Amino acid sequence: MIAYRGQGQPGCGGCFLAFFLMALLFGGAPFLLQLLGFLFFSGLIFLLLAGVAFWYMLSSFQRQSQRYQASQTESHNLFVTLLVKILVKIAQADGEVTRDEVATIRRFFQDTLHYDRNQLYWVRDLIKEARQIDDSLEELVAEFRRQFSYEPRLILAELVYRMVFTKTRPLDAEKNLARSIARYLGIFDLHQRIFEAKYAAYSGYAGRGGGAGARVDERAAEKRSLGILGLSQGATWQEIKKAYRALSMQYHPDKVRH
Repeated sequence: MIAYRGQGQPGCGGCFLAFFLMALLFGGAPFLLQLLGFLFFSGLIFLLLAGVAFWYMLSSFQRQSQRYQASQTESHNLFVTLLVKILVKIAQADGEVTRDEVATIRRFFQDTLHYDRNQLYWVRDLIKEARQIDDSLEELVAEFRRQFSYEPRLILAELVYRMVFTKTRPLDAEKNLARSIARYLGIFDLHQRIFEAKYAAYSGYAGRGGGAGARVDERAAEKRSLGILGLSQGATWQEIKKAYRALSMQYHPDKVRH
């Protein structure tokens, strides 16, 4: 048997062809040329207006970003600038800045500091500038240590660990880099263990579904929870309570109001 094949409706190309044939039939070649000229120049005007609108929107974002930057204290601007430069340098350590690493930086400002679109536009510019600078990582970290107290250093140290563990399997050299930066910043050993265990647990999360997969989920959740406290599996209840009190003090509102 011969299978019946329905014919589809003509696409937009067929519609345009029919339209031009009708114009040629009823108006002749001069009318068709005028029509083509009108469509061509209308398209150019549309593209020009779209370009002007895009340029205006871009300029507006830049002006608002500059106004926000000018409205902040010099200390705040220095904190953000150095923070971004250091994180970008760490991302460049393996020769490539990935989208996940850039997203990690943006998420900190968006989710933790609640930056709006204009403020994030400033962060985006800082990331682009940081990828071009010649300052060494050692110089930037040393400047950060000179300028800021323990709490801002603690924020930087945690972000360094978060950047390193953006990869599912970070290299030993990258983990050692995070440890050396944390030590140089004077971060307490407990906080270093908390950060490393926390992000190692998150990056190693696996297992979904029921049955054996559900048990893997439970073990992963337990490992992740203990990791946030800087503990490993098998920790005693007293160790858990002590680590929890230390962590709650670290993130107490009186500590992080700045």
